[in-house]
Amino acid sequence: MSLNSIIIIILIIILNHDINAKTIPRDAPTANIIGNKLYILGGDVMISDGSYQPTNDFFYLDVTNIPFNNTLGRISWTDITHLGKMPANSWAASALGGKNDSIFLFGGQMEPNEENALVYVFDINKQEWYEPKISGNPPLRRRNFGAVNDNLGKMYIFGGTADKYTGYPNTTDFNDMTILDTVHLTWHEGTKEGAPIPRTSYAVTILPDGNIVYIGGIQKSTDGTYEYVDMSEIAIYDTIHDKWSTMIAEGEIPGIRGEHTAVLTPDGRIIVYGGETKHVAAFPQLCVLNTTTKPFTWSLPESFNPIPDLWLHTATIVGNYMVVAFGFSPTHGRTSDVYILDLSEENLYKWSVLFMTQGTVAMKQTDGSCYEYVIPNSKETIGTTIAMLLGGFGAGVCVAASGYIIYNIKRLNNTLDQL
Repeated sequence: MSLNSIIIIILIIILNHDINAKTIPRDAPTANIIGNKLYILGGDVMISDGSYQPTNDFFYLDVTNIPFNNTLGRISWTDITHLGKMPANSWAASALGGKNDSIFLFGGQMEPNEENALVYVFDINKQEWYEPKISGNPPLRRRNFGAVNDNLGKMYIFGGTADKYTGYPNTTDFNDMTILDTVHLTWHEGTKEGAPIPRTSYAVTILPDGNIVYIGGIQKSTDGTYEYVDMSEIAIYDTIHDKWSTMIAEGEIPGIRGEHTAVLTPDGRIIVYGGETKHVAAFPQLCVLNTTTKPFTWSLPESFNPIPDLWLHTATIVGNYMVVAFGFSPTHGRTSDVYILDLSEENLYKWSVLFMTQGTVAMKQTDGSCYEYVIPNSKETIGTTIAMLLGGFGAGVCVAASGYIIYNIKRLNNTLDQL
């Protein structure tokens, strides 16, 4: 193992524990990019009795310097929860609205549902939340769905579920297309003709031509049973002509899944990551749908330094990178980890770790060999592990690194004592 690799591992431990007090593991939050800031809202977090409930946490990450090559894993979330009295929320959907200067949050599980508005808006310029007055017929509150916005300020909301978690005694699944005009604050309904049967847990993105692409998820059949949607079956909603269609994609078809994410690259690739199939990680986790071909074409590329399996995470496109944050890992549970995937090369997908609280880091060396390192989660194991890593190396290595390491161990212990 090289000295550089040792230093990287130690820095991951030190720097991430320094941030650990500010970020709480969660799944089912929302994420939006406005300007150079990635905003994260809500999600389910663990409380003192070991159960999970929604939170009103609201914070952002400045992504100006992505991919953070010179930060060695140090990222800093800015907490702005104090900017408004938002209710606790999870399993909601959000999209940009107005003049792309606002975040519109719709539906989801809120605490308590009956006392809260269906839509909340965060004004970026005024730095405040408010409840908009929207005319028209509002839809029922729902969860486990997605939303996208077009260039005209319209937010498209499809499917989802209303149940006890959204304030309804009976479970109802939807296949309606609800359109919120965020500029004129009016509700509209899209056509149901040709629409998919009721669906949840899908991934969605919108293409430059105004077509919305729905991938995977779980659908409710006419006999009342639930099944995963085949990944070759791509549902498309044409926002220009208010029309539904279905395309059968070709290529290497990935396994069925729900609770995954999808982002669109500038060159027309939809990058799908994560998901679960009956509470087991979907395979493969990384899939690519090429929308420049007709029909669309799936591929299953390998990735360099793959990250843990995830679902109920967020994925956001930032230039030539996809930022994946939070979610549920079958090996680590709910997480606050943050990763980036380099999308600049069509046939080469490279992952980097921005922030990891605990778990396994896979490090690939220049000769192609790999080793794994488990990030500890207590100051006792940290001290022991650092000693073991340095053991076996020459005195010169220890002298060269000792001053920096001792300083940061002291700073680390002070931080951990405060947690």
